[in-house]
Amino acid sequence: MKRLIYVVRATSLMLLYISFAAGVVFSFEQLSMEGPAHLSPRKPKWGDTVKVTYEPFNKETEILPGEPVYIHYKLKYPEKSENSWAKMDENNRIFQCKIKIPEKASYIFIYFITMDGYDRNATLKRMIFREDGFPAKGAWLWELSANPSKTDYLEAFHNERKIYPDFYLIYRNKWLNDFRKADGRAIIGQEIEALKKQATKETAGLLWAFSTGYLYLGKEDESREVLRRMVRIYPHSEHTAWALREYDNIIFSRQIKGEGPEEINRLKLELIREYPTSKNLRDYILPWASYQDDPPLDIIRPGFEAWIRDEPESPRPYYFLAFAFLKSNKHLNKASMLIEKALNNLLAGKLRLLHGDISGKRTERLMLDYYANAAAIHENINDFSTALAEIKTAQSLSKQNLPHLPMREASIWRNLGYFDKAEQSLLRARWQGGKNAEKELMEIYRKRYQTDEGFNVWLSEKTRKQLSTSPGNEKLAPGFEVKTLNGEILRLADLKGKVLVLNFWYISCAPCQVEIPSLNKLVDEFSGKDVVFIGFARDKPEELRSFLKEVPFKYQIVAEASAICSLYGISTYPTHVIIDKQGQVEFFLSGGRQNQDEKLRPLIKNLLR
Repeated sequence: MKRLIYVVRATSLMLLYISFAAGVVFSFEQLSMEGPAHLSPRKPKWGDTVKVTYEPFNKETEILPGEPVYIHYKLKYPEKSENSWAKMDENNRIFQCKIKIPEKASYIFIYFITMDGYDRNATLKRMIFREDGFPAKGAWLWELSANPSKTDYLEAFHNERKIYPDFYLIYRNKWLNDFRKADGRAIIGQEIEALKKQATKETAGLLWAFSTGYLYLGKEDESREVLRRMVRIYPHSEHTAWALREYDNIIFSRQIKGEGPEEINRLKLELIREYPTSKNLRDYILPWASYQDDPPLDIIRPGFEAWIRDEPESPRPYYFLAFAFLKSNKHLNKASMLIEKALNNLLAGKLRLLHGDISGKRTERLMLDYYANAAAIHENINDFSTALAEIKTAQSLSKQNLPHLPMREASIWRNLGYFDKAEQSLLRARWQGGKNAEKELMEIYRKRYQTDEGFNVWLSEKTRKQLSTSPGNEKLAPGFEVKTLNGEILRLADLKGKVLVLNFWYISCAPCQVEIPSLNKLVDEFSGKDVVFIGFARDKPEELRSFLKEVPFKYQIVAEASAICSLYGISTYPTHVIIDKQGQVEFFLSGGRQNQDEKLRPLIKNLLR
């Protein structure tokens, strides 16, 4: 029986806010008519204590009434953001809690969650008002971001500018929308020049806007100059950290390398060195540093230890510091204690409550990473029984059977002297495209037989036996009938006998764009063979045609494919699903990378044999 094998790489992904706004509540009848969640008063002002109500008996609810309900809420300010949470009180099977609206807050997002899920129909998003009834500074900026389908972005922009002409950060959000227009670059260029003359003060918000605007204009060096000033003038501003993050995202999407990104990396390290306990470094810059090839422990350790003191229930600082120790191969006994604390906090749902993992999907993905790295730490300190239990747990958490997991299991078995079990793990890793699996199998063969002779015959026989005896996770691919941009009709039923390589993507996804050149190589390489490459895009036909004129993509492209994405259970982009000649899903690969062809090539070849 064939096996369903999933391969995933975690990507740093951005949280999407759910578009739903409920009405004010005054009676049970109104509650039932208007949805399960409500905020009173509807227009919260500074100093108000607002009442949040959740009615789990409403027909639109997605949380069962017997479950404990929590809220995670985000308060947005002109210069910062704050996350918080509360458990709701239940009274007559209606859940309620209260939130004090602080002065200077400009917007509030409220999400309703349990430890198992969340209610996508119950998200509340509200502008916050001053005591005099005017929208707070930044309220229209966040309304622009939160409800793009309800508010024309130019209207929101002008509304903010009328009240707060010196709040220049609104230009950054405007330019995100302008850039999609045919004359977007011209608009951005003209407004940057006008702002340089008009702005009375070089605020952090203005500099962030300039940095982003220059990147859209292709002026990376000028963007970098702005970031230098931000780090020097506003090292403690959240805007500085976010501007550096946005630079990294845009540079990654355009695959710009060399002097520019290297200098920005030095600026991030400079911030950590000078201000290790700054809370504004914790969302992105400190975690980024822990993932470097040679993590600078001397400057990042104080930052993580301060973070642990401030947020002892958060899994993140424990995990990132443990990971940095693992990469450095230092303080591994300390890393063992840190990863245990990280796992306990993650399992307790603290990532959801403290850091806004509303759906719980990030917790699910990270749980696998936490267990896998815990296994690596415990293997390195010779705690093999713990390491084996953790790697087994990592593999059981998901259907994704990542090749590095059986590779780790094989390493543990080898350390324990179980060569047959190590071989079986390496054979699984090899089928999944594990790069060094065959090399390690040869090392075991050489150690056991004291020769390389006969290895290929041995490997072929081992592979045949493993595939014939494995029960696998066979799964029939969901059927589809679609029309490509070129007008060709594709039906899954008609494509049996061919290997299908399905890519799920969308235009504004940076990792999706990064992998396209390498995917085009695969289409050329397998031309004339029984392989069909199909790209299911979420975008509209006209948007795709415009994009593909500048970025050729050789897959057969299907527009407006959100329904197919849902049919295949896609929640991360880009994702590849590979289907064998019998119509069974065999491989599942998520995450975009510049060398994606190297990941996909062996998987396709396996199915062509």
